[in-house]
Amino acid sequence: MDSHPLSRVLTCGQSFYAGGVAMRLGALAALAFLTGAGNASAQWMTQKDDNPFEKTKSRWVFTAAAPSYGFGFACAGPDLQSAKILFITAEEIDAGSAAVMSQLSPEIAVIIDDGERFDVPASVDTVKIESASLLRLSASGEDAIKVAQAVGAARRRVSVAVTMVGQVLHPKNFGVSGSKRQIEEAIAACGIDATNRPPS
Repeated sequence: MDSHPLSRVLTCGQSFYAGGVAMRLGALAALAFLTGAGNASAQWMTQKDDNPFEKTKSRWVFTAAAPSYGFGFACAGPDLQSAKILFITAEEIDAGSAAVMSQLSPEIAVIIDDGERFDVPASVDTVKIESASLLRLSASGEDAIKVAQAVGAARRRVSVAVTMVGQVLHPKNFGVSGSKRQIEEAIAACGIDATNRPPS
């Protein structure tokens, strides 16, 4: 098992954000995490992709946990529907199975610190990490902003899981050091109107 999960989750050249401008997470991002591993602020990182020709800015703010879990917020320009929360699990799955799971009303469950759980409807697909095809869930629009702002307000941790047919799957805790500043900067850079939307 990798001591630093980003060295596996953020494999060079893998695209984690589906839709809009794809943001590619490269070796420099992984290296920045590994060299800053002793700094709590390194729990969350930002990948930037600016297009001066189209005058758009894209951001992918993320963290990771062993063995291959990833969680983060992405946006591509001011369109609210470009805002996404993504949860990458360690479960290997093919596209056909992901399509079946999409029919089972999957949700991303979130608990901030020791607060109440709230769930947001999610879509399911896969992401290629090295040789593995891993399960990825995403929620977009206002739900993504709600979750991102709640994560930014967390003091100790955010707990994330998949919920489906009455089951809680892949529960994972993530640290939140550095999340507030980077999430707020990402939303501002994308130009999204993020009037506070507390989770319901």
